[in-house]
Amino acid sequence: MESIRSNEKSSNKFEDSSNTEVTESSAIEKGEYLDLDASTIDQFVFDNENEELYRIKVHKYREIKKYIKGEILGRGKFGVVREFIEKKTLKRFAGKIVRKNLLRKDPHVRFQINKELSITYHFNHQNVLKVYDLYATNTKIYLFMEFCYGELGEFLQVYQRLPKTQSKDYFAQIIDGLGYLHSHGIIHRDIKPENILITPDNVIKLADFGVCQVVSYFTLDDTVFGTDGTPLYHPPELFDPKILDYSGSKIDIWSAGVVLYRMLTGVLPFFNSSSLKQTDIDEILNKNIQYPFEIKQDVLLVDLLNGIFKKNFHKRITILEIKNHP
Repeated sequence: MESIRSNEKSSNKFEDSSNTEVTESSAIEKGEYLDLDASTIDQFVFDNENEELYRIKVHKYREIKKYIKGEILGRGKFGVVREFIEKKTLKRFAGKIVRKNLLRKDPHVRFQINKELSITYHFNHQNVLKVYDLYATNTKIYLFMEFCYGELGEFLQVYQRLPKTQSKDYFAQIIDGLGYLHSHGIIHRDIKPENILITPDNVIKLADFGVCQVVSYFTLDDTVFGTDGTPLYHPPELFDPKILDYSGSKIDIWSAGVVLYRMLTGVLPFFNSSSLKQTDIDEILNKNIQYPFEIKQDVLLVDLLNGIFKKNFHKRITILEIKNHP
């Protein structure tokens, strides 16, 4: 499938000062630099060419006055998301408001926020959700992100399925975003409609990198371990106790294929409900997928899905092969 969106090049960098060490807590309080925990991000905060350490600039809260506060868009596990409008440009942003005491009390939350920021702030691609600015008070951090209308999952709850052309368009954008992440050594690990956002211009944004894993983009080894993510979108190898290490890119590709199948049909390809049963696991491990009539009529689409849903992940289609698929 030919990619319908062009990749954008590299990211915002803040030059590291080797003579100055700034801790996370003091940086937030003073509104200087937020140095993310090195143990969390040291594998992927370096630019390929210049090997400069990324830093995140945290603005003082008084600078937030350049925005008009809008309505609450939603409430997530880390805090409230509210609309903000930049006064000068009238551009809309989604502001995620995170309480600092949550970061201090819960190392897991801090770890996830660190991973989210290191990707969404430093990497630039039109199909990966972007954080543009950070603001801090004594008690809160404000993350200003691209404004999106909602999750793909919400659209599917309302409409059940999408037209084939729109489904293919969204899938092509998902693959573009994954290709960019994989080229930077990032495996998402939790591709599903709830982690895919849609902008007012119908642009797909991959989001929620809390369980992503880092692999080496120098050696092209994308081996990952563990069964993080959402089981309904897991490939068969994650259910096979004999397989202990996996190809991260092939996990993301299978999950993206499940999203495509759901957009086309309104249902999941293997599971009949949101709760996993042993019969469901047996089916994904041993049975071939059965396509409904409307998909069977499209020979090229069936060929693409067959390539994605290979049980043996070594034989599963690659990102490049998907992009070149007719």
